[in-house]
Amino acid sequence: MPQSLRPLHVNVLKPNSGFTLIELLVVIVLISIIVSMATLAITSGTPKERLKKEAGRFAALLQLAQDDSLLNGTEFGIRLADNSYQFVTLTEQGWQAVTNNNSLRLRQLPADMLLELELDFQPASLESSVSKIGEVSKVGNVEKFEDDKEKKHEPQIYLLSSGEIAPSFMLNFLITDTDASFSVQGTEDGSLKIQYHSL
Repeated sequence: MPQSLRPLHVNVLKPNSGFTLIELLVVIVLISIIVSMATLAITSGTPKERLKKEAGRFAALLQLAQDDSLLNGTEFGIRLADNSYQFVTLTEQGWQAVTNNNSLRLRQLPADMLLELELDFQPASLESSVSKIGEVSKVGNVEKFEDDKEKKHEPQIYLLSSGEIAPSFMLNFLITDTDASFSVQGTEDGSLKIQYHSL
């Protein structure tokens, strides 16, 4: 058989069955992200972390409302209940819930978390968030909103377009059956401070 007609034997290289360096790096990065998220989820479950998160959110939203007030000349207020708060704005019809900014919507705290308010260093009562038909229970009495609808959105804290807060306040975030709390303090010049308290 002539040499030119002999069948050619080509050695085809088989691909390696292992992982490439890039694939290993991608897997390591994914595992790191999953572990980080799990760690954050576990850490954020402690009462102290939960309180810190809620107090931080309130302070950030208050700062957002202050900035909006300064930029647009709008008067804002904060309406507080025992475990919820809502930003309101002054309109021709009086104080109304903010509807054009989803960030400033009604915020409900977790069921085991409560708010305590001091205005000008004096304790202030807060409405219960548990509404009954046509009425809202308060500390010491019951107030019917259908008799005085304007009071429904009347704020306890005013965020003025001049940048001031009136009156100065301290809002405590508490979890029942724990001795820790976080407070957000606002002064009349508009400055805010978050502080941790432990008994």
